[in-house]
Amino acid sequence: MPSLDVSESLGLDYYVQVLDSAVAQQWTSSTISIPLKGDEEVVIDANDELPEDPTELCDLLENEEAGKDQWLSIARAYANQGRFDESAEVIKRGLSSSTIIDSTSDVQASFHTFLAWLYLSQQFKSQDSFSLDLANNESNTAFSLNPESLNTGLAMGILSLESEGKLDRASSIFDDILKRQPSNCYAFMGKAKVLFQKGNYSASLKLFQTVLSNNPLITPDPRIGIGLCFWKLDNKLLARKAWENSLKVNPDSKSIAKLLLCFSAFDECFTGSQSDEHFLAGYAEALTQLKEIYTGGSHDESILIVLASYYYSCGKYDLVDQICNKVLASSKSPSVVGDAQFWLGRCRFAERQYVEAQKHFLDSIKAKDDNLLAKIGYGQCQIARGEFGEAIISFEKVLKENPKTLEVIYILGILYSKDKSSTTKSISYLEKYLQLCKESGFTVYLPAYLSLSQAYEDENTTKSLKYLQQAKELLESEQKNVPYSLLNNIGVFSLLRVEKGNPSVDIFDEALEAHKEQAGSDAVSVILKYNKARALESSQETVSDAIRLYEEILDVCPNYASAKIRWLLLSSLSGDNVVKNEVLNLLEANPDDLEVRSFYGWYARRYGRQQDIKQEAESEHHRDTLVKYDSHDLYALISLGNVYCAIARDIRNGSAKDEERKNGYYIRAAQLYQKVLSIDPKNAYAAQGIAIIFADRKQSGAALEIFRKVRDSLQDMSVYINLGNCLVEVKQYAKAIESYDIALSKFTSGEDSRLFVLLGRAWYGRGAFEKNLDAIRQSLDFSKKAYALNPIPALSFNVAFVQFQVADFIRRLPEQKRTVESLEDALQELEEAISSLEKLADEPHPPYPAEDIKARASMGTNTLKNQLIRCIEEQKQYEIKTAERLEEAKKLRAEQEEKLAEAKERELAAARENEKRLAEERRKLQVEAEDWIKNQIDLAKDENDELEPTEDGAEKEPKKKKAASGTRKTRKKKAKIVDSDEEEAAGESKGPVPKKRRVNSKKPELSNEFVVDSEEDMPDVNSDANDDPSEKEANPSDDGDDGEEEGLF
Repeated sequence: MPSLDVSESLGLDYYVQVLDSAVAQQWTSSTISIPLKGDEEVVIDANDELPEDPTELCDLLENEEAGKDQWLSIARAYANQGRFDESAEVIKRGLSSSTIIDSTSDVQASFHTFLAWLYLSQQFKSQDSFSLDLANNESNTAFSLNPESLNTGLAMGILSLESEGKLDRASSIFDDILKRQPSNCYAFMGKAKVLFQKGNYSASLKLFQTVLSNNPLITPDPRIGIGLCFWKLDNKLLARKAWENSLKVNPDSKSIAKLLLCFSAFDECFTGSQSDEHFLAGYAEALTQLKEIYTGGSHDESILIVLASYYYSCGKYDLVDQICNKVLASSKSPSVVGDAQFWLGRCRFAERQYVEAQKHFLDSIKAKDDNLLAKIGYGQCQIARGEFGEAIISFEKVLKENPKTLEVIYILGILYSKDKSSTTKSISYLEKYLQLCKESGFTVYLPAYLSLSQAYEDENTTKSLKYLQQAKELLESEQKNVPYSLLNNIGVFSLLRVEKGNPSVDIFDEALEAHKEQAGSDAVSVILKYNKARALESSQETVSDAIRLYEEILDVCPNYASAKIRWLLLSSLSGDNVVKNEVLNLLEANPDDLEVRSFYGWYARRYGRQQDIKQEAESEHHRDTLVKYDSHDLYALISLGNVYCAIARDIRNGSAKDEERKNGYYIRAAQLYQKVLSIDPKNAYAAQGIAIIFADRKQSGAALEIFRKVRDSLQDMSVYINLGNCLVEVKQYAKAIESYDIALSKFTSGEDSRLFVLLGRAWYGRGAFEKNLDAIRQSLDFSKKAYALNPIPALSFNVAFVQFQVADFIRRLPEQKRTVESLEDALQELEEAISSLEKLADEPHPPYPAEDIKARASMGTNTLKNQLIRCIEEQKQYEIKTAERLEEAKKLRAEQEEKLAEAKERELAAARENEKRLAEERRKLQVEAEDWIKNQIDLAKDENDELEPTEDGAEKEPKKKKAASGTRKTRKKKAKIVDSDEEEAAGESKGPVPKKRRVNSKKPELSNEFVVDSEEDMPDVNSDANDDPSEKEANPSDDGDDGEEEGLF
């Protein structure tokens, strides 16, 4: 077998060289032999000698009674040249010939099967449904004649594969063929196509590879299918390799592999380009390949579609029209027709002919239902025509079919953002789009961030600011200039957050710098400066800078009403009294400017008394605004409602007529607030006004419910103040104090006379309710702080009032709960209060009638003061008596303690004496015990001594020996008892008693002649210690001869 270089060629010659000669002849021969009735035969070259009209050739086959093989060979030759009509005519003549008619059913079935395949081939080229129907009819006829035919089964399988919704039937047919013929490559290829269409690309790839290994020359080339599977599995390198191998096997310029390689080159330049230069070079190379294929004779319609896309990108819409119309005139493939209609639609859309574009997109969808781009184009035409509702419906359908298409999700988010009622859906879609972009690594469209920011700006300014900042980061990451408009919006939302050390000033500076670089208009520059001045207002340290910046703006634009209002506001708050004329001039110059009118209403309410503006000016001004300029001006409605509430509160409860007037004003105020809520249902100021009316009418439950809801949506000091006032009314003083404290810490610098007054009132109410002096003293402290910040007569009266209450409270306390010092302090506070009241009574505008104040001062002087003085004297006497009783009690206690100490000392002395006596007794007993033991030892030694005879024959006294040292105890031993008769006999026989020898001086033993006392007579050391000493002394066995004699028998 010759050695071949596979890399050089995989063509027919490569495989033929390794085949058997007979098999190779079968593959390479193009001649057809027709045997005649004699021994001769007619040989026809299928490549060059096939006649244009097959009639004569068919007559020859009939006359010579040719068999099945000759008829089918001639038909196959025509079919291989693409002459399907001639091939079909040959088959039909064969079926009508007598030879075939008389043949078996399997022979006839093979003819019908051939026709089925022939019609299938026509359908593949023309996409004609009529050919498909003919193929179905022929395959059914063939199956009825020969159900066991594999070719018929393959035809039916391919027909099912081409028919919509019959993939499972096709799979079943191919499986049945493989059971009967496991090596059938066409069945493998059919099964592979079924799996490919089902999306099981891995399994499809394995089957195509099986076909390739079994039959490398089979057509259609399985390498095409292998490449398509690799492409779907995102292994484009191996896909190109498979198509390159296919091209080596079939190097024809019309090869599908060459076209696929060209398309892969386009894909590479679109998806793999690293730079614009790389893209241009790759695109030019792909176009060159496409041109070579087209000029090489391949007129595949997909080439024209690619050319149409190229000319569209060049803006040559007339050429696109020519190409697409040519495709539509010649092609019957739904896929190709859909693509042609799509490009025509894009051309019309680019020319703003949206109706025509919409028609083309619709035709594209009808031809190719899965054309996603055409569906998106159709929806975009609806958007361009202003049909947003219809566009939403269209894109919702597209999203249902393609749930993760980023562009569709983005478009739906933008469409829903155009409708305020669909803000929630817009947010949902756009945030889903951001999440999918993050997961897939795609760059986010800038409008997505901007639309999300706009969607959140009414409900959550924090999130709105976050998305604006992300838009800024996106532009910076792409090294693009950040528009000053975006920076301005970031600054505005930062300003709305009301944070200490607000960074919005720096943002506005950055916006002004960007405005200079981007050559913005002067009007925009003024707006940016105005916003910067508003940011400077947020800090007390930079208010003066804000005033100067407003003055700069007014120098450039003197009629800029908003800047003028802010300048007047800051000047008024800073104590500049010259602004009154400026306010009037501003109102006169802009009588119909609602912002100016609102500011004048605020100024009249705030500084009306100081600037001698008549009291009813505010209500008249707001009434004129509503009547003459705008009946729906919210500020005027709320302000007028506030005026009516204030008037109603000033009406004292007296007669029924006064009560009726008060209710009337409350009703009018409530109507105004209700009108505001009908215009703006989320207006917290109007809701708060209704809550105030409920509170004033003693309906605290309803008022509290509204105040709490308002507190969650409106971050304003008045909300916490009103909530605290309402809590005071329901005697929830601790919560009221907490609400006031929040207002003081959150909205002030920690010192506000109004809040100190409210805190003083709440602490006083708590002290009076709980009978707590410390709480009332807290009230006094806050009242003094309020007066220190704003020394007006009303606050001075508050201090005096609480001082009176402290004095009276202490006076009423039981004597055991007060002290002389506290009473004296209360008296001093009372004197200060009396002095303050006397001064207040002389004021030109006292907070209360002067007579009432004098009466209170007189009551304090004549009554409360005297009572306090008496209480002080009584307290002194009480404390003296208490001190005396305490001293006497101390003395009694001292005496008792002394007696107890003496008794205890006596007890201790007696105990010590008793202990001493017992110790002495124990010592004596110990000595006696030792003496007794010694005596016992001596006695035992004496009894062991020998009786030595004297010279005169008399017996010598026994010699006493000292007891052996080292022990005081004696051992109890038993001696033999000698009978008296024996003893006398011994005495008679032996005469004098012989001398006894001591065995051991340390442990003497008694001789047999002596009898040791029994254990009853032997005292125990331990028992002796407890016996009476007198009894021991009377014991005759202790010493002397008596004891010694007593031991004899």
